[in-house]
Amino acid sequence: MAGLAVVLVGAVMVGGVLVAGSHLRPAGPRPIARVTPGQATPASPLPDPLAADAFKCAASLGLGVSGAPPVALIDAVRVEAQTGYERVTIAFANGRPHDVVLSLQQTSTFTTEQGGGQSFALKGQAGALLTIHGSDGHTDYRGSTDIMTKLPTVLELRQILDSGGTVQWAIGLSKVACYRVTSSDNPARLVVDVQAG
Repeated sequence: MAGLAVVLVGAVMVGGVLVAGSHLRPAGPRPIARVTPGQATPASPLPDPLAADAFKCAASLGLGVSGAPPVALIDAVRVEAQTGYERVTIAFANGRPHDVVLSLQQTSTFTTEQGGGQSFALKGQAGALLTIHGSDGHTDYRGSTDIMTKLPTVLELRQILDSGGTVQWAIGLSKVACYRVTSSDNPARLVVDVQAG
């Protein structure tokens, strides 16, 4: 009798998994992913947090978050081309920062407000300054602080300030461009799309 109970529980569990799975993918044979030995298994793409947002051409934008850690630790910075835009992503190890400001400018020369007002000239004719309050760009981040690209619009990313809980990344642009910005919790990241073309 005990053996019958185990078989019945197993059938219910398998049935439950199959029923739940049928809501996630269409019926019929599932394609088999072929992976070459030594190759990483392809990851499922993350949903695009900005897919439905329109590009904005305003001079600046602020983005506030409640429940942020006292200091958000930057652990990755990347830029990549997408269809119709170029994406800058800043990832955080322990949660999003509490305040972010993106400011567009007509020049690619940037001057910091802290640290004696140091100036930085980036590639391009225009720029955007990303100021991240409540952040740290040196504890977990091991990448380059001056990233040159071969993209048509986002030409260079350079960290120009990392002091007193404020991090600034300057973006050198080939022209003044419209943008859209968002952040997400899982994974914790800040995403800036710059309209290309």
